[in-house]
Amino acid sequence: MSTWQVRTFDVTKDLRLDPHNVRLGVQLSSDPPQADIIQDLFQHEGALDIARSIMSVGFLTHERPVVVRENDLWIVAEGNRRTAALKALLNPFLVPAAQPRLAELVDETPVPARFQRVECLIAPDRDAANQLIATLHTANARKPWGPLRQAEFFAAQLTAGKSVEELIATYPGIRVADFVKTADMHRLLQTANFKDDEVARYARRRNFPISTFERLYQNPDFLKLARMSVDDKTGRVSLQANQKDFDRVAEKIVTDIKTKRINTRVLNAPGDDSYQDYLRELAAMKIGPGVTTKVANRPEVKLPPIKARASPTLDVSGLHAMADFPAIGSILNELASIRYRDFPNATFDLIRSFLEKSIKAYAESKNEAIPKKGQYVFLDSALEWLQGEIVSSDKKSLLQVIRKLRQNEKFNVYAYGLTTDYLNAANHNHQIFIEPGEVLNLWNSIINLLRYVLRESDS
Repeated sequence: MSTWQVRTFDVTKDLRLDPHNVRLGVQLSSDPPQADIIQDLFQHEGALDIARSIMSVGFLTHERPVVVRENDLWIVAEGNRRTAALKALLNPFLVPAAQPRLAELVDETPVPARFQRVECLIAPDRDAANQLIATLHTANARKPWGPLRQAEFFAAQLTAGKSVEELIATYPGIRVADFVKTADMHRLLQTANFKDDEVARYARRRNFPISTFERLYQNPDFLKLARMSVDDKTGRVSLQANQKDFDRVAEKIVTDIKTKRINTRVLNAPGDDSYQDYLRELAAMKIGPGVTTKVANRPEVKLPPIKARASPTLDVSGLHAMADFPAIGSILNELASIRYRDFPNATFDLIRSFLEKSIKAYAESKNEAIPKKGQYVFLDSALEWLQGEIVSSDKKSLLQVIRKLRQNEKFNVYAYGLTTDYLNAANHNHQIFIEPGEVLNLWNSIINLLRYVLRESDS
């Protein structure tokens, strides 16, 4: 490194995060966009904490990023988290999920202009950079990666075409074979066919507790019953088991790790009673012989896409609070932030008030008065007025929404939960309790009506 050149680079214009950075794990594509990389480093690798540290004590120059020239681009081979933190401080909108917290940091203390440019070490090539990275993160205890990160570093180079023998020669003093074995053992679990998709995804996690599984595969008795073998020189793992039998055992092991039935304490030592009891459980599953396959050659197992998690809040897109009625804007902000699954009764009641007040504000904005029924204008009166107003518009499909709200047919069990009578009952009747599903059904049924009432002004 003493011969490596030092140069100052513009953080935003010159430096690109490494798309093959081992920290990214297996959840991103092989060549992900820069935006995906920076978001991943903030979400999973603590880049926000580094940003806080930089704003507190400054950017420590003794830890210069290491860059390498590839395809006419300056790629950050070492120091991706620090570079990502600098990029985000200079432009918080790069990380939408962390933007409010980054903005707070920047508001409290403006980002110094000197952070725009940073000194970097220029590695002569990728191999030279990798040698330094290996020393920092696999042989140097000052700032080690976790076991899987260490293993993935070498697995990535094997995937790129290098042999284990080449890696051993390139990284003297580092237990390359041990890391290769760890990577192969993890891949063995990742490529098993599990019945439970959630268990399969758990085995693929970047922070999968491989140390627990290690307590098993380091034991020759386990390797024998699981019909696995390890090449001591290269660390490469082979499987000689019947695939379906092994899949059952693999699913049990991962499930037990996931549910914390086993951990490094339960499997502390092969001579412990708890360890022997678990080994007997696995042996009882009787893994039969099969065709010998190298783990490195096992095909990937595709999983169905993860179903999008339901949002904890209501979708308020397309709703524009009228400037003349700040109360409507305040209620809209509450609806946008309240977690309706945690507070269904409060949300349901708020939706009812919001619907009524929005219609009244809309009528007033048109300089029209909603006829009273008695002394006051109730929700049904507001809906009746809106129904007449929509008749002359191009949104006649909304008439059915209003009619459904106003029908109040208690005998219709499928529609009654979306009527004004039920909305009023939820507000006044002490026997009524609202479930989260009812909140979502009501909101989905009236959202387009609200978008009509609270549409963006043409002026």
